[in-house]
Amino acid sequence: MSAAKILMERAEEGFGLAKILREDGYLVEALEICIAGINLTGNCLYEFATWTSDLAQRLEDNATALTASIIAFKIRPSFRDYGKIQDYAGETWLTLKQDLLQTLRDQPDWGIQEAQVDIFLHEGLIDDAIKTVERDTYYDSKLVHRVMDVVVSHRPDWVIDNARRRA
Repeated sequence: MSAAKILMERAEEGFGLAKILREDGYLVEALEICIAGINLTGNCLYEFATWTSDLAQRLEDNATALTASIIAFKIRPSFRDYGKIQDYAGETWLTLKQDLLQTLRDQPDWGIQEAQVDIFLHEGLIDDAIKTVERDTYYDSKLVHRVMDVVVSHRPDWVIDNARRRA
């Protein structure tokens, strides 16, 4: 274990070793390898972080579950991971929430628009949700329609203008 923690150079090595340890029933040791390997570089960081979070939760290590979920969220934001972080955060949620929302605002839109819309609407951040779908010009965009359905009572002018353009 000591050598593995020192010799690991990539997240893939840590992830592979942690999986083997878990399969052989060494759950605590697998989590130790995860903790040592989660901050390494690699191509499997999202999968490694979510796997680590699930293992940590199973072992009732809330701090590691929270840290791993935050790493996963920052790599590939999702409503699922956002909810997990909220569950793990406890008293630190309000501070963490602001950081996570800023992460959503700062990331490029490609590939995370659904997570942005889900989270912004969940938090009542109408302007952020609108901004997320503003550049979507497809007439039958399900994300735009979801935003329109939610914000119609708050921003009817935006909904009308948007619907006209799509018509």
